[in-house]
Amino acid sequence: MGVEACCSLLSSWGEVRSSPRRAVASCLWQVRMKNAIKKLGEELHETEVRIGVVSHTLLQLSLKNKRAMQAAAAALSDEDDDDS
Repeated sequence: MGVEACCSLLSSWGEVRSSPRRAVASCLWQVRMKNAIKKLGEELHETEVRIGVVSHTLLQLSLKNKRAMQAAAAALSDEDDDDS
């Protein structure tokens, strides 16, 4: 909702006629709050994406380490079989 729309709503309530400065300040406050909430939503989305990237990276490293451990264990098992 823009400043004009907000002010038109307030004028229909008669608030602008009684105290124009207060009505405009109220409109501006509402617009600023809406913009701040929108900005917080965007920041939340960016943070969630970053968390997803870090989670994916950690999962890939974990799988890579697991495969390396399994390969090392298999190599040790093969060496033990060869020694027998």
